[in-house]
Amino acid sequence: MKLLQNRQRLLALGWTFILWTALTGAKPPPSGDEKEEFEMSGNLKPTVPVEKLLAAPEEISVEGRKMILKTTLWRDFMPISPPDGKPLVASVSIETIDLKELPSSLTADRLWVIQDRKEAWESEPSDEPGPPKGLNEKHLLQKIARNGPKWGPQTEVDVVVRIRDAKNNAYYLKASHQPIQRTD
Repeated sequence: MKLLQNRQRLLALGWTFILWTALTGAKPPPSGDEKEEFEMSGNLKPTVPVEKLLAAPEEISVEGRKMILKTTLWRDFMPISPPDGKPLVASVSIETIDLKELPSSLTADRLWVIQDRKEAWESEPSDEPGPPKGLNEKHLLQKIARNGPKWGPQTEVDVVVRIRDAKNNAYYLKASHQPIQRTD
């Protein structure tokens, strides 16, 4: 009887895994013989000259709100990653200095990561679902760009975002000397 119950539990667990895999599109980690391929999103030929991007200020004022850019950049080297790691991920947060609410019309439509003041990766950052914003988080706008180049880790880059207001005016905001971290 106990053997039958264990067998039923194991069978139920197996079907649950199969169903979860089918619904989420998850795939098992690659075996040692397989090489996981990543296609870089964005491009390494920016549409804005690097010199202009590097000239961007580190603080801007839009609709009466002063803003700065905060970043988190990393490459994943976890055991399920390829031996040379996964591509760069750039998470950015545009924040008001005084912690007052950002104008709701603001958006960030472009992101650049600049290495050695000459090479730049340009991407269209996206929104990713995360924890819901609390009442005290209306002072920030968060975006993320994935599948960047395999720069770093343990190196510094400059990050620039283009912000647009309700009238489609463009503002460039920079964060200099941002470290690319490594996750293991």
